[in-house]
Amino acid sequence: MQKQGFLLAFICVCLLSFSCNKQTGNEEKDKGKGRLTTKQMVAVLVDIHLTEAALREKQNQLQNYNYYTNYYYSGVFKKHGLTQESFHQSMLSYKDDLKSLEIIYKRVVDSLSRMQGPTPTSKPVL
Repeated sequence: MQKQGFLLAFICVCLLSFSCNKQTGNEEKDKGKGRLTTKQMVAVLVDIHLTEAALREKQNQLQNYNYYTNYYYSGVFKKHGLTQESFHQSMLSYKDDLKSLEIIYKRVVDSLSRMQGPTPTSKPVL
C-alpha cells in the first residue's frame, strides 16, 4: 500500500514538473527543433494578419491582387529576416505541437486587440 502511494506521488511530481515548463525552456525547445520561437512566431503572425486585413480592405481596388499579396508578404518575411520557406517549415512544426500553437494564437489575438484599442462598453437599453 505504501509502495503504491509513493509511486502515485512520484508520478504526480513528474507530471507537474513537465507541465510547468518556463518560457525560456520552450524557447530553447523551439530552437532545437529548428523553428521560430514562440515570440518570433507571434510577431510574424501579427504582421501577417495586419497585412491580410489591409489587403482584404483594398481587394476590390487592386488590379493585380496576387502581385500585391506576394509583395506585402515578402515585406513581412524580410522585416523578420525570414524566407517564406522558413516560415512555412515553422508552421508545419507547430502544427504538430497544437498546445504551443494555441498559446501563440492567443498572444496574436491579444496583440491585435491591444492595437485595436479599447472597445466601447455597451450601455444597457432602458
